[in-house]
Amino acid sequence: MFAGIATFYPLLRLLAVFALMVFGVRLRLGLGLSVLIGSLALALWFDMTVWQWIVASLGVFRDTPTLLVWCVLSLILALASLMERTGQVERCMIALSHHIASPRIRLVFFPILIGLLPMPGGAVFSAPLIQAVARGLPMPEIDKSLMNYWFRHTMEMTWPLFPAIILAASIADIPTPQVVLYTCPLSLIFFAAGWFCLVRGLEVPPTAGIPNSEVSGSWANVLRQGLPIFLALGGALALEGAIALCLPGVPVDYGVPVALICGIAACLRQNRLRVAEFFHVVFQRHVLHMIFMVGALGVFKIILEKSGTVDALMHMGSAEMALILAAAVLPPLVSLVTGLSLASVGITLPLLIALVPEGESVMPWLALSMATGFTGHMLSPLHICFVLSCEYFKVDFGASWRRIPVPACIFCTAGILYFFLIR
Repeated sequence: MFAGIATFYPLLRLLAVFALMVFGVRLRLGLGLSVLIGSLALALWFDMTVWQWIVASLGVFRDTPTLLVWCVLSLILALASLMERTGQVERCMIALSHHIASPRIRLVFFPILIGLLPMPGGAVFSAPLIQAVARGLPMPEIDKSLMNYWFRHTMEMTWPLFPAIILAASIADIPTPQVVLYTCPLSLIFFAAGWFCLVRGLEVPPTAGIPNSEVSGSWANVLRQGLPIFLALGGALALEGAIALCLPGVPVDYGVPVALICGIAACLRQNRLRVAEFFHVVFQRHVLHMIFMVGALGVFKIILEKSGTVDALMHMGSAEMALILAAAVLPPLVSLVTGLSLASVGITLPLLIALVPEGESVMPWLALSMATGFTGHMLSPLHICFVLSCEYFKVDFGASWRRIPVPACIFCTAGILYFFLIR
């Protein structure tokens, strides 16, 4: 009996480390520090010394994928912050309003549009826009809150500028476009679940007025206001394609920071801002916090490899069970407790990638992990966007949360079916 239990010691130790990290987050130590503590516990439990842990951890500064993620995330968050502070996203939204007459489409489109800019607590930025779009409509505040919360996350599993996508591509060592190709259906499923559960029953008129008619609705103005985003995304895709064709030995993701710098330069020029404003934004607390968190996740990945944890799990006698656990159980648990999709990706994906059998494609398992992890992310009462959205629209947290499980479960079930379809 005890011999049978001993077989599962590697798995039990790993679960204990996950519990320790989650407990650290609950104690408000922050995800970065909690993950560092977890990596130390993992190292000690698998017979590494403290000195070996320190030496291995310092390897994160020599890890090219981690350094690239640091660079890209800093630039993305800087671009998002600059466009928010200058009001450029709002002007782009109002310009587009001239071409979208349906209130239903506006109510879902504009949170999606604002959601393209990854920013901590971004729901508080999109909430006033939802309020403006819904002005004069017979629509309860709780419906506004839920639509603001749900639809602003539609592209989070697909948009190449989102931290979770960038980190997933880095950990899996797969080009970002390939990851997006596999996760794109998940965003469509997520949108459909939200529309079916949150929008379909709304009783609103077929057309509505423009929130601010003083902003020009010409397509030239739409292009002008959205230029930084167009440059960042279009430039990234173009440069990645050029690198793949002309420089086959160079990682294609090197084109992303160049494109982001072009987008930031356009934003600075359009709003007549000095370059010093960019550096002020880059060194904001939430940007530095994100960099530290990604570094800690990089350390955890390194320790997972150096400590022999993965080898121990592979020889446990039930590698398939460990794989299912890493793809379908741990991601939703981590994101549910932390309220962070980045935590789910950074903590569980290195384990998942290592457990996928040789010769089998990792992409279906990555898609499954993203689907289950994002379900926990949306169900988490600690999700900052949910909290801020409820506070802005002054709705009851419990009543609002009780309407989330149905679309979340529809999404998760469809995501699991999608896994079996592409496997």
